[in-house]
Amino acid sequence: MKKTQGVFSGTDHVIPLTPPAPPRLGLKLKFLITLITALALAGCDIGGPDTDPTPTYGISLNQTAQYSFPAATIPYTAPSAKTVTITNTGNQATGALTVALSGTNDSSFTLSKTSVGSIAASSADTFTVAPNTELAAGTYTARVTVSGNANITAKSFDVSFTVNQQPTYGISLNQTEPYSFPAAIVGYTAQTAKTVTINNTGTQATGDLTIALSGTNSSSFTLSKTSVGSI
Repeated sequence: MKKTQGVFSGTDHVIPLTPPAPPRLGLKLKFLITLITALALAGCDIGGPDTDPTPTYGISLNQTAQYSFPAATIPYTAPSAKTVTITNTGNQATGALTVALSGTNDSSFTLSKTSVGSIAASSADTFTVAPNTELAAGTYTARVTVSGNANITAKSFDVSFTVNQQPTYGISLNQTEPYSFPAAIVGYTAQTAKTVTINNTGTQATGDLTIALSGTNSSSFTLSKTSVGSI
């Protein structure tokens, strides 16, 4: 058998030999689409170069304006603590954070924690702040600050708490001893009146007061007024 121009020939048979035709373009495209679909379903990254976002760092607090605890009157029970939420506003973990009090009356408040572990992206953590008990009467203020590493901009807000003295009520007179008017002879002219001052010795208004005469000769004296408005 011999080959002549793409044909094998021998004594009894002739076999033509035809080169395989190149794949059609449509088949190539169909194959590529099938391959890409399979890779996508398998979770493979078939995109271009790495497009990870630029790292960002930040936190926010759900309390930004001054928070005033309800005023209390001595003796008071512990006020309810204020819960503060720290939210990670970046796309990277925050790193460890510090919570601190500062200001004139920082020692008059208590934090539930002074450090917060790293907060993951899109996550949050909380802490509380509350006034101390047994404070003297007065107004107390402090600043709460949450800070972190150089990538974190610190956030803060102020707190205040007013303690009022227990209400007291009382009055005093500038005349407490018996007062004797100068003696007079029958046919006397009107005596000089004795002026009496009423002082409020309490921490609250007195309310309306009444002035009255009593005793054997109560009708022999005259008052300039029988009632006094609240002092």
